[in-house]
Amino acid sequence: MNDIIEKMKIFAPWLDRLQFDPHSRVSIDLFAGGLVWSDERPDLEAVVEAGFSLACLRPLLRYRTLLILGRPEERFRQYWDEGQRLFPHWPGFLAERRETKWAETYETLNEKGIRSFEEADEIFERRKRSLNGSARPAKIGEQTN
Repeated sequence: MNDIIEKMKIFAPWLDRLQFDPHSRVSIDLFAGGLVWSDERPDLEAVVEAGFSLACLRPLLRYRTLLILGRPEERFRQYWDEGQRLFPHWPGFLAERRETKWAETYETLNEKGIRSFEEADEIFERRKRSLNGSARPAKIGEQTN
């Protein structure tokens, strides 16, 4: 069977116990290409006891975000459906978190996230060039010519 679904089965008890938090914060998981709220991740107990990884939720996060954007992809639907069967009380399944009003939030967070990766890559490349040359490595946040 699918490794992601097997992981979902392992973490289902923790995910199903998670409670909706009206003050939860939305962020982006760039690896999933999807929005994630702070109340959708299990606590440290699941991480330590069962080795939880957000990776098993990424297809669900992606599918939900594609629903928000009005372009769902069938290849993620099996994970969404299986998740609803395994942990139906997970806050990530709330209808309000699938509303199109989140599309702009996604676009903004995605753009900021990609920009931060590009900035980190630029710093890395500058340091690499400076190590290969005679200049000292640039410090994070330092302006170079």
